[in-house]
Amino acid sequence: MKYYKIIIVIVTLCFSCDRKQGIELSILNESLVSYIPKDTIHRRITIKKKQYQDLANNKLKFKLENKSNQVYMLVFSNETKNYFPSDFMSLGLNNLVFTDEDGNSPNYSNTSANADVLFYHQKTYQDSIVKEFYDNIGYKNKSDSWKSKSAEISKSILVIHPNEVVYFETYSYLPNHWNSITGDYGGVNFEYNKKYTAKLQFSLHSYEDVDEYLTDLQKKEIKENNYKVYDGELISINKVPVDFVE
Repeated sequence: MKYYKIIIVIVTLCFSCDRKQGIELSILNESLVSYIPKDTIHRRITIKKKQYQDLANNKLKFKLENKSNQVYMLVFSNETKNYFPSDFMSLGLNNLVFTDEDGNSPNYSNTSANADVLFYHQKTYQDSIVKEFYDNIGYKNKSDSWKSKSAEISKSILVIHPNEVVYFETYSYLPNHWNSITGDYGGVNFEYNKKYTAKLQFSLHSYEDVDEYLTDLQKKEIKENNYKVYDGELISINKVPVDFVE
């Protein structure tokens, strides 16, 4: 009978260990701020850019923690041109999930305006560098689109070991935000008589999504180190309030 009880305890403990597995995303800020435009009807920002940046800038700090015994490889989905976590780029508005006290989300407005021209020229220059790189490491037979996708994936990979904690800091303007490099511009249409909270989220690729774009050595590294690709979506375990400033 005693032996039976011991087995039950061990099984229960193992089950608890399994449930603990995973990656946790946490926001470290106590709150975020959003500027209230004086033109609340058309939501135009009428103050000077530098003044707006000072009032509306959120210095975002967050962490990822591997709470499992597995080495995970995270491949961030950067279809919105964020290229997280490699390049010096701000987060996009799609990375922040806002809800009011009733659980409703505000409306968003997005445009790339004429800043798309800037992104086009920069991407053309980057693509030429990427092509030269892959040609010189033995992938001359691959298409230009394959090389571009492979480079994007390589910049979006993060390996996180058991019990490892990785910290990040970036920024985002609210309610209107732009990325000077990609040309992305958008806004959150807050109703300023409501209270909002924010969560952080990231989309991740599965191994099947990226397998054909990995180099031979990347596949070898994954296999030899027994990496497991952590796919799906990461949403912060906490949320923070949004404070309005004028």
